[in-house]
Amino acid sequence: MRAPGLWALLAALRAGWCLLPQAGYLHPDEFFQSPEVMAGDILNLQVYYPWEFLSSSPCRTVVFPLMTSGVTYWVIKSLQQLDICSSCINSYTLLVSPRLLFTIFSFILDYSVYRLAPFWDADPWKALVLLAGSYVTLVFYTRTFTNALEGLLFALLMV
Repeated sequence: MRAPGLWALLAALRAGWCLLPQAGYLHPDEFFQSPEVMAGDILNLQVYYPWEFLSSSPCRTVVFPLMTSGVTYWVIKSLQQLDICSSCINSYTLLVSPRLLFTIFSFILDYSVYRLAPFWDADPWKALVLLAGSYVTLVFYTRTFTNALEGLLFALLMV
């Protein structure tokens, strides 16, 4: 199989893993530092706010959670208010929608690698296959981690 075809297969795998949520988790921050906080603020759900987001001891900004889970939850809430999707707020969409946004964002990293590879005399498609098959790309860049968003923003700066 040629590199472009292999990359397409790995890209489909990345999207598939996003849409088929796993039962376990990598780190509690995946849920407690972004989706849970935004679900309470935007969807008015009863949630547990981590101490970092309490007004009595704030030490984290809501900018990154707003950029990730906040955007997707706002879209879900809007769809429900417009009667386009009356049952959009469920456990699947609350879990998968921020991951889907991150998965879409993860292709920014692919774009950056494709553009940067020639600067190191590397074949862009082989570099993409290496990136797309990476555990870090398949797992971390499809989850709601602030570090993943920071990595994507840094990749854009490099291009």
